[in-house]
Amino acid sequence: MIIHYSTKVKKFSKKNIYKYEETENFNIKGCPHCGSDDYIRWGNYERNIVYFKNGIKYEETIKIKRIKCNNCNKTHSIIPAFLIPYKVHTLEYIIEVLKKKEKKERSIKLEEKYKISRQLINYWSECYKEHYT
Repeated sequence: MIIHYSTKVKKFSKKNIYKYEETENFNIKGCPHCGSDDYIRWGNYERNIVYFKNGIKYEETIKIKRIKCNNCNKTHSIIPAFLIPYKVHTLEYIIEVLKKKEKKERSIKLEEKYKISRQLINYWSECYKEHYT
């Protein structure tokens, strides 16, 4: 299960990646599966992320922290709020592309600027429509 960690790291930046990686206590309010407060740190794993800054596409690797509940033995990843579960691109990157699409910029122009496929842009657009409330 994924737990979004938003305290102090709501927006993407190298500084916020450092804050996230250096944080020891995430103040998690119980296991998302069983509600128990009895959990331990359970290592981490590397995750690639893609972001866009000043017209340039960048890639980084960050360490995603994990916890394990001692009550139900489930493990949970704690991801910063600027990431979307199971996605490589940052939330800001995706939103920026979708805003440009809404402004009716030509698809080919978006593909070239952000170095992504038309299919991926359409997928993000469909996901946004599906989850928009």
